[in-house]
Amino acid sequence: MAIPKLIHQTAKTREVTDRCKPYQQRLIALHPDWEYHLWTDEDNLAFVKSEFPDFLDVFTSLPKPIMRADVIRYLLMYKLGGLYLDTDYEMLKPFDLLDYEAVLSWESSHKPVPGGDLLCNCIFASTPGHPLFKLMIDDLKSNPPLAEDPDVISATGPKFVTRIFHRAKDLGLPVYTPSTELFSPLTPRNEREYRAILSDGVAYGIHHCYGSWREWSLLQRARVAAGRLYRKIT
Repeated sequence: MAIPKLIHQTAKTREVTDRCKPYQQRLIALHPDWEYHLWTDEDNLAFVKSEFPDFLDVFTSLPKPIMRADVIRYLLMYKLGGLYLDTDYEMLKPFDLLDYEAVLSWESSHKPVPGGDLLCNCIFASTPGHPLFKLMIDDLKSNPPLAEDPDVISATGPKFVTRIFHRAKDLGLPVYTPSTELFSPLTPRNEREYRAILSDGVAYGIHHCYGSWREWSLLQRARVAAGRLYRKIT
């Protein structure tokens, strides 16, 4: 089974932010024969009610909007399959890895990530019904992250995805994890670095990491600041 030509993005409303609109337009232009769907918060809730009614209580009880934004992408992948990407992800060339059952990229090795390498959840693709996403959904049902102030990265974000991936790997499930250069090059800080990624011609896209819709904790802000400082001095 091939990955279906179906693109998913999520936003609070029907309009993405002004600085993300060019990425949305280019994404659609690069994939003229794909179906594109922008899921709003209202759409997401209706989707969970319709397709995952037994998960509705967990979904609505998640303490932060960013956690629901994380989780809905796993539900969409499991039910519909296709390609998911954040609205601040800029595609540079068409996604063409359709013959794999699931594609998840490693985060950039240049990012200071405590605890080792992580899989990113800003972009991935899958056939519908892939067991990796079933493992994610089942884990969230069994261990819902409902603490008042959770570590989002661990609860529903990249650390969560990476933890479930290693479980899937132990089970022998088919998941293609390409190198960071393909989907997660270091976010450029200036035009020179941006042009260098384009001229290299390897990357499918760039995650610009705007995070404007997120509710950042002080710890998360400190991590972002530390990452930026690290990139300036290395």
